[in-house]
Amino acid sequence: MAESPRIRSSSSPLFVLTISICLGIVTGQREAFQTTSILVATIIVSGGFALLAISFLRNRTRWATTFLILAFFGAGTVLSIIENRPIASHRIARLYEEGAIAPGDPVEVTGVVVGEPEPAPHSFYLTVQTETIQLRQTDKTVSGTILLYARTSDEGALAQYEALELHHGARIRVMTRLERDADFRNPGVSPFTEYLERKGYDATGVIKSPLLIERLDDQRVFLPRAWLYQWRARLQREFTQRFSPDTTAVLNAALLENAHNISYRTAERFRAGGTFHILVISGMQIAFIAGVVLLIVRRITQSAILQFMLAAAFLWSYTIAVGAETSVTRAALMFTIAAFAPVIARKPV
Repeated sequence: MAESPRIRSSSSPLFVLTISICLGIVTGQREAFQTTSILVATIIVSGGFALLAISFLRNRTRWATTFLILAFFGAGTVLSIIENRPIASHRIARLYEEGAIAPGDPVEVTGVVVGEPEPAPHSFYLTVQTETIQLRQTDKTVSGTILLYARTSDEGALAQYEALELHHGARIRVMTRLERDADFRNPGVSPFTEYLERKGYDATGVIKSPLLIERLDDQRVFLPRAWLYQWRARLQREFTQRFSPDTTAVLNAALLENAHNISYRTAERFRAGGTFHILVISGMQIAFIAGVVLLIVRRITQSAILQFMLAAAFLWSYTIAVGAETSVTRAALMFTIAAFAPVIARKPV
C-alpha cells in the first residue's frame, strides 16, 4: 500500500501558519478569554514568540519555526478576542442601536477633525472623532467616528468653510442629524450599517451651512501624521490644476483613495473594461509603488538594512496618508516582511 504523503512545515509553510492562526481564532472564541487582562497578556506573549522566532532564524531553524507557529496562534487569539469584545456603552453606534439617538434627531456634536477635508464635486467630506454630544438639552460624553457631508454650492459658502480652517486636529462643534441606516438599498447589497463598520464610521451626517459649525481650539496632534495628511491634500490640488477633471478623478482614486470625484461615465468605462478595481487602492498599487521605491533606494545605498528602512518608512507613510484601509495595510505588511528577508540573508519565497 502506498504511503500517504505527509505535510511538512518546510514544504507547506503557509498551510501550517493558516492552521495555527485558525486554531488561535477558535481558542479566542471562548468566553473565559473575553477579558482585557487576557488580551494584554496574549499580545505580550505573542510578541515575545515573534521576537524569539526572529532571533533564532539564522542558527536554529527548528526553534524559529516553533516560535513562529506559536506567534501566529497568539495572533489569531488576539484577533478573535478583539472581534468579540462588546461595543462600549458610550459609542455612538451603541447609543443609536439602543434608541438613545433616534434617526433624524438634531444633535450638537463636539469632536476633532481627523485628516483633511475630502474634496468632492461642489462639496467635501469631513471625518470627526467625537467627544461629546448634546441631545435634548443634555450633554453626554461619547466616542466613535462620524462622517459629515457639506455642500459648497457657491463661492461664499466655500470661503466660509475655508475660513474655519478645518484641518487635522481642529476641534469643532456642529449641529447635524446623525443617520446610521440607509432609507433603501438594492436586493443583495450589504446593509448600510455593515458598510459603516467596515469603514470605521459610527454614523453619517449632513452639514447644511457653515454657520452651523463653531470652531474651537486645536487638539495637539502627532505632527508627522498631520504633515502626511497635508501632503495628500496638496497633491490632490496639484492634480486638479494640472489635469482634466476625469484624469484628476482617476489619479485621486487610484493613488490617493478618494473616489468621490469619479463620474458615472468614467466609472462605467472602467467597469466595462474589467478594470474598475484599479480605482480602489489595493495590493496591486502597493506592490507597484513599493517596487519602484525599492529600486530607487537600491541606487542610493548598498546597505540592505538602509534599503529596508527607507523603503518601509516611505511605504508606511503612504499607507497612513491614504487612510490605512485593511487591504492597503495588509499589502504594506506583506511587502515589509518580504523586504526584510535580505536583511537576515534569506531570499523571499
